[in-house]
Amino acid sequence: MLMLLSAQYLNQTFALVDALTFSDGPHQRPMINIETDLCKAEISCQGGHLIAFTPRNERPIIWTSKDAIFAEGKAIRGGIPICWPWFGPHPDDTSKGGHGIARTAMWHVSNTLIDAQGNVKVTLKLNSCAQTKKIFPYHFDLELQFIFGTTLSVTLSATNTDVNPFVVTGALHTYFGISDIDDICISGLEDVHYIDKLDNLKIKSSPKPIIFTEEVDRVYEKTDSTTMINDPKWERKIIVKKSGSLATVIWNPWIEKCKTFVDMHDTEYREMVCIEVANAGSDIITIPPGGTHQLSTTISAHPLR
Repeated sequence: MLMLLSAQYLNQTFALVDALTFSDGPHQRPMINIETDLCKAEISCQGGHLIAFTPRNERPIIWTSKDAIFAEGKAIRGGIPICWPWFGPHPDDTSKGGHGIARTAMWHVSNTLIDAQGNVKVTLKLNSCAQTKKIFPYHFDLELQFIFGTTLSVTLSATNTDVNPFVVTGALHTYFGISDIDDICISGLEDVHYIDKLDNLKIKSSPKPIIFTEEVDRVYEKTDSTTMINDPKWERKIIVKKSGSLATVIWNPWIEKCKTFVDMHDTEYREMVCIEVANAGSDIITIPPGGTHQLSTTISAHPLR
């Protein structure tokens, strides 16, 4: 089991002057706080979970619920949960829970630095241990790198340190802040076939941008396309680029499902939408012994003109 390190120790070892500090979060889970001339951000070491990202002179891009629960072993509602080594329910054993082990595990800080342009880079790691092998019976090394500037980059690198190959799915399950779900649309996935998880897994497509009038839960397949949230009320567009992924998941829980979440206020479905850079659906990854798979996204906001 990974020993929890105090914020005092982490500040002595990894703090960056006028850029990055550590604090003791709920249940003594360390939090990483970034504030520079370019942006503000916050990461929970539990889950390697990005909680917030706001470029200077911009509204928040990453959304986290006001009712999010920060507790040992619990996923955080919002931000960027790291889904790995499976996405959704376990393919063979639903008792193992949804979205894998990475989003609730304690990650450790490996490195922090600030480059000549003022971008802050944070590297976290998670390694297999006796606890993880009870759920995922392989040896692995995960590395999670964040780059914070006027844009945000997130890369999850999964290395197989086992003697056997293993199969994984996963996602960077990103919650985006928006003005109102009624007023935004998502472009970039026109005519791409998707699995409708709310309609008996039927395969569908549409030539139009995505708008929201009800719950949406879709896995767009065989696509490496860049997607864009068009938000006229906030006069911006959020551009989501990706690599290492041939699936994009679009999700909003809408009214009734939102009411069932104890960690999300009844009306907060209006404030967020998920675009998830994923290995899901038919995009299943086999990593051979010694091999590495990288799943990456770059997120930026621009004026909507």
